[in-house]
Amino acid sequence: MRRRGIFAVVAITAACGGSSLNNPAPSGVEPTPSPSAEVSPLVGEWARVTTCEEILQAFEDAGLGGTAPQMLAGNGLVKGTPEQLAKKEKICKGAVPREHSHFFTEWGTSGSLDWNGDQVDDGVYEIVDDRTFTIGDATFHFDVQGDELMLEPVLGWMVAVASPARRGSA
Repeated sequence: MRRRGIFAVVAITAACGGSSLNNPAPSGVEPTPSPSAEVSPLVGEWARVTTCEEILQAFEDAGLGGTAPQMLAGNGLVKGTPEQLAKKEKICKGAVPREHSHFFTEWGTSGSLDWNGDQVDDGVYEIVDDRTFTIGDATFHFDVQGDELMLEPVLGWMVAVASPARRGSA
């Protein structure tokens, strides 16, 4: 099932791996869909065209603008190494839009496909409730409306832990 939709630009990062849509279960994971279980509306492939400017804005909005060169390098949107991109006055100059998609199987596997349709990461996801799922330690709220998927990363405690601190007396 392929749906065009909206998804958070910086939401999903997983380790590069080797599962594919033709063999959706990562090694060591047995696909065990329950015939009586309701299939989550998250299941399917969600695609959209992404631009360098959108990704850069998402990183800046999240206070992660300094990591943009590392995240944009090698993704096909803009040419250059992280070092070259960090030196550019306008990091997205010369960038081209690219289709990117995320997929979620009924067996609990997930991943991303680049603009060539090549799988670039994989993971195992778990539905927590009707609007929340996890991939590893990352938690996301999701909302499916028709053919659109909206994802929102839940940063919570990570942001609190990363807040500036001062050394106190013991």
